[in-house]
Amino acid sequence: MTETRSLRFEVKILALVVGGVFLSSLVAGGAFLVFFGRPFSTSFTDTLHTLKHLKEFLFPIVTFALLVFLLVSSLLIFLVSIFSLHRIAGPTVRIERVIEGMERGDFQESVSLRKGDELRGFARTLEEVNRKAHRDRLKLREAGERLMREMDLLRESPGDEESREKLMGILRELEEAAGAER
Repeated sequence: MTETRSLRFEVKILALVVGGVFLSSLVAGGAFLVFFGRPFSTSFTDTLHTLKHLKEFLFPIVTFALLVFLLVSSLLIFLVSIFSLHRIAGPTVRIERVIEGMERGDFQESVSLRKGDELRGFARTLEEVNRKAHRDRLKLREAGERLMREMDLLRESPGDEESREKLMGILRELEEAAGAER
């Protein structure tokens, strides 16, 4: 869907540029037609005089056509740039907010992108990483709390072998969880 929409956008821009080139060519071609549409004189001096005036005749037309083309092209490039920046910069800012939230330990934020925004695949991947980090953090917290409970029980009854085994199992879980993060 996004690729089709992007392709349609690119085709529109291409059509506008080609249209600008075509119109500029029509103006220049029309000028040549008007100038060369009348027959040249048969004398060499009249033809030379006509060719000297060709520069004076064509220079303003070609200059105007080039200026119009440059102006239209610059305007199109400016509009496309603003549109493209909006489609990329907006999602980038929202993704940065989610990453900053993850740094603070807030795993509840999600990336919400508008339809047609770029970076949708990256945002989905970030959402998956965010969910996994939240799950892993909850597992580590739960294992840490169990570890603290077992340590308290071990302090109360130092000779309890069952508590030692539970404690070692929790430590293995923590090592596995920490190893998965590496």
